[in-house]
Amino acid sequence: NLLYDIQNKLNHLTQLYSLDLGYHKFALFPNLGSCASTILTLNLEWNNLSSVSSEDVTSLSSIRDLNLGYNFLSVFPELCSIGSTLETLALNTNAIRIFETERLECLDKILHLRMWGVPLTSLQNVTVLADTLFMIGIAYTFLSPSEIVYIGNLRNLGELVLTGNDYEDIPDVPTPSTIYYLRLDNNKLKSIPMLKNLGVRLTVLQIFNNPI
Repeated sequence: NLLYDIQNKLNHLTQLYSLDLGYHKFALFPNLGSCASTILTLNLEWNNLSSVSSEDVTSLSSIRDLNLGYNFLSVFPELCSIGSTLETLALNTNAIRIFETERLECLDKILHLRMWGVPLTSLQNVTVLADTLFMIGIAYTFLSPSEIVYIGNLRNLGELVLTGNDYEDIPDVPTPSTIYYLRLDNNKLKSIPMLKNLGVRLTVLQIFNNPI
């Protein structure tokens, strides 16, 4: 059955730590009532959300993993009220074009950011996460390869996904020497790019489905 609202129907679940509400019809962020404070993982992908405010999520005081993929968000969600606990955020296939600095810099613990199929125009503001971000997925966005220069400022980045962006070449720009996992598959690369520093720790390179 498709849900539109749950109207505090989960209040009796006082030990709930994982909740999957994907593939429903929520147009507004659901009111999870008293169970919200124990939830660590919340999946809301494939709903009808057009915005998420800090007030919507403030009761999620323990949240670590939030999936808002496949909704109708046009701006980066306001998540400052959970910035001290949130570690993983998925925003795949939303209509977000830029990272608003003020909505990123409050995410003190963010480690994983997935933005597959998001029409980003710039990565510049993501550098405010330089000290925390461990994994970033920028796939099927068709973001200009010149924007990769900003990834070089992510000092603790371990995993970088640049799948499916139709890149014919990637600029020879400094990339974090911490990267051990790199995906460049499903692009239009004609040769393996010479990215600086990657020989230091790189152990996994996926470059299949390129005309090399």
